[in-house]
Amino acid sequence: MKNEQRRSEQDLRAEYVGYASGLNLAFALWLIITPFVFAYDHALATWNGVVVGALVGVFAVVRLQNRFGAPWLSWLNVMLGAWLFVSPFVLGFNTLFVALWNNLLLGFFVAVAGLWSVREARNIRVTERR
Repeated sequence: MKNEQRRSEQDLRAEYVGYASGLNLAFALWLIITPFVFAYDHALATWNGVVVGALVGVFAVVRLQNRFGAPWLSWLNVMLGAWLFVSPFVLGFNTLFVALWNNLLLGFFVAVAGLWSVREARNIRVTERR
């Protein structure tokens, strides 16, 4: 009984990792298309969205395929979320209203989803040790 309960808790945690990674995949797609949907007129803003979106998406897909391992990829998404948050100021497109707010919001969302994924992966390992 205890093994079955532990297994179902691990499966639930893995499902949560999948939800968080799925959210980051959706955020990545939005990051990639946003510069074209809103016609950014700043090359660095466009490239930043496309490159960071592609990286977030790749890391999210790998986490979706390997929910029990590689939590460091979720930490990379947390760092990319932080980069998205500060990049308008570092790259000089903080005066572009849509690009600024898109990066601030998506940076927050990507980082939170990454932290959620890390937390649930850690809980999977804690459950395994019991």
